[in-house]
Amino acid sequence: MLGMSSLWMASDHLVYVKGSGFLMPFTEEYKRFRFDEIQCLSVVRTSRVGKGVLYGGGLVFASMLVALIFGVNAGEGITVGVAILVSLFGLLALGCLALLLRHLILGPSCLCDIQTSLSRERLRPLNRLHQTSQAVAQIEGLIREAQISIEKAAPSEKGETGDLPSKQSATAKAKAHVADAFRVPALVLPSSLAFIVLGIISLTALHIENVVLAGVVMLLLLAACFLVIMSLVGAVRHATPPPVKVSLWTQLGLLFFVIGSGAIYYLTAATMNPSYTLGILGPLEAFSAIGTDGGVWFYFWFLFLGLSVFSVGLAGAIQSMKWKKQLAQVEERKSSSVAPSEEGDG
Repeated sequence: MLGMSSLWMASDHLVYVKGSGFLMPFTEEYKRFRFDEIQCLSVVRTSRVGKGVLYGGGLVFASMLVALIFGVNAGEGITVGVAILVSLFGLLALGCLALLLRHLILGPSCLCDIQTSLSRERLRPLNRLHQTSQAVAQIEGLIREAQISIEKAAPSEKGETGDLPSKQSATAKAKAHVADAFRVPALVLPSSLAFIVLGIISLTALHIENVVLAGVVMLLLLAACFLVIMSLVGAVRHATPPPVKVSLWTQLGLLFFVIGSGAIYYLTAATMNPSYTLGILGPLEAFSAIGTDGGVWFYFWFLFLGLSVFSVGLAGAIQSMKWKKQLAQVEERKSSSVAPSEEGDG
């Protein structure tokens, strides 16, 4: 709500871009912190109960309104007005659920300040404990190298010589530290594969009116939700390559689009055909008839969603395998560089 702020790391300094605005930065302020001038990075854990209560309260409130509307109109069926109201409050509940899930997945909140001899600044982007711990661990090596360089520079000015670490060596060590810290959670690839299968079967079910296929799509949707949430939990708590994180968040967002679209379609279909509200088979029959009863707009929309699910899953699988291969190569190079040195010591 205060604008987008970001933190960038160079070889010898940090750049803090402090944005001010609403939803997007209207103004930006740039501040640079040299590693040899940073005195400390302080991190304090804060409570995340407030936002959790806000999102959870919104979810409960919207869900109660939906239940109340259904209860009042229990004997009259689903009319157009009821369908519109339920869709609006249902989407509100879905939005609150998405915010609550995101809040829980990101983990504990925190405040992070950076201090130099001249100033102390609150770093807004570092507001989650796991993310902040990873960021501090990544820049710690560079800060230590810069501080050691200052200590060794003093005797060298008096005529004493010493091996001063160069900027290139410090950067290389920091990059190596970041590469060593990266990992790809084990459930990322299964999550992407579940999306691929879900996309293929949903596209098949869209063109073949079959209740069993509709049920399989529902089960796959639940499995994909579970896998992507658990993958995101692992990605947040451990240093994960940014493209993999982006892929996982995209998968989760797409799932909410699919669920919201399905809810709107079902209410529309149940308004036109009240038999779709009977028993367990009623909703399955409604979803199996998207291609015939949904009309052109719903058909093309769910066709687009099915293709999107397949594409996002394929992109996620490619990213996962790509980064696993790269990290394995880094580990192999590290092992091969350590082995000769051990033989030489022997």
